[in-house]
Amino acid sequence: MPYSMTGVAQVEETKNELSCLIEVRSVNHRYLNLSIKLPRELCCFEQQAAKLAKKHLSRGKVDIFLQAKTDMNNTLILNPHACRQLEEKRKEVRKTLGYKVPPLTMKDLQNMPECLSWKPQGFDYGEYTDFLLATLEKALLKLRDMQNKEGVSLQETIQGNCEKIKEIHKLITDQQDTIQKMQQAKLEERLWNLLGKTKLDKTRLYQEIGYLLEHTNIQEELDRLWIHIEHLQSILAENKPVGRKLDFICQELAREANTICSKVNCLSISESGIELKCEIEKIREQVQNIE
Repeated sequence: MPYSMTGVAQVEETKNELSCLIEVRSVNHRYLNLSIKLPRELCCFEQQAAKLAKKHLSRGKVDIFLQAKTDMNNTLILNPHACRQLEEKRKEVRKTLGYKVPPLTMKDLQNMPECLSWKPQGFDYGEYTDFLLATLEKALLKLRDMQNKEGVSLQETIQGNCEKIKEIHKLITDQQDTIQKMQQAKLEERLWNLLGKTKLDKTRLYQEIGYLLEHTNIQEELDRLWIHIEHLQSILAENKPVGRKLDFICQELAREANTICSKVNCLSISESGIELKCEIEKIREQVQNIE
């Protein structure tokens, strides 16, 4: 069963003094691209979070947002070294540019966590690593459930497109023999009109006509088209990431459709060929969202 690469999930959990909110967002991407946004005090959690995400996801651009709050009293922490550096740079800017730079205010420092920040007094986030990982896993499983539901919808849509392609395939196949005879008759007529009373070896003439008709025969392309569609439908039933395989098959389908349209100079088959290309393009668009 294919999974979609798009989805969003949010989980909020509380344990003792710690409240945790995790949101996971995913969109389609060529490979797995993780972006994990954590509070400064949880930087050590990033590697474990990435490892857990890779366990559940194989493709997509995935953004993980984690917010953590505690009920314990917070302490306002000032970083004197960072403040001094900031003041020195302020003076340097004033000296370099030659105009007055306003002094730093508490409001300025509040927007600079490197200089001034609130920290829970005596709170150890390390004790809650298992709790945070369990909350993240809940969010990832919720995301996978949403991706699975969308994957089922994508599968049904693509299967419908495949059935339409099979109908077009049958329509072209049924016309092929008639069109081959029509093309042979046209070639014979043109050759006799061009050559007039010139004496010709009929055996050689029909050999040349056969050679020309062989270049307009599309049976091989139709056979390969059918094989690719059957392969695509079987891959859709697999319970693993199949997006890349489906993308390659779509390229092969498009190649066969282009060859069919270029080989046969017939209005009815050209129209069917255009419909064929449209259905293949619809499949390709849907496949871009499959993991």
